Amino acid sequence: MLEIPVVDLKHYKATGDKAECEKAAESLHKFGVLCVRDEVKLWREQGSANFELMSRIRSTQFQELNAEPVIPKKFPEWERVMNMWGGKMLDAISDLVEIVALGLGLEKDELVDRIKYGPHLLAPTGSNFNVFNQLNDVLAAYHYGKFGFKLLYNRKLMFS
Repeated sequence: MLEIPVVDLKHYKATGDKAECEKAAESLHKFGVLCVRDEVKLWREQGSANFELMSRIRSTQFQELNAEPVIPKKFPEWERVMNMWGGKMLDAISDLVEIVALGLGLEKDELVDRIKYGPHLLAPTGSNFNVFNQLNDVLAAYHYGKFGFKLLYNRKLMFS
């Protein structure tokens, strides 16, 4: 079984421990994945819905990537719940991106600034490591779509 380190957001936020930053950067370098411990307990309560939560860019040549979110009329609580729940996910992701930047020896806002105004659709998924823990098991966790993190390690990444 792979021994992927777990980055503890609560510990980092409480202490600023650089060891968490180094652990995050090393995990990305060695495994290409981050495992994150976050104390937010909303996963089961809110279901698995998507909602656009990033700040919107005012002017773009790719208007179709920045369409307004669709809010179902028969679910009056939809926008409030999605904003609350998605805001917590974005906070965790922003913290994690800061941790990775510091672990890579960058300024703490270097990567956070690169995801602002992106047409990212944020969606929750989970991974059960009690079941999926063998070599070649395929997992999904926090993710940004095709247009997130185009630059990492000063190179363009290709997405399919």
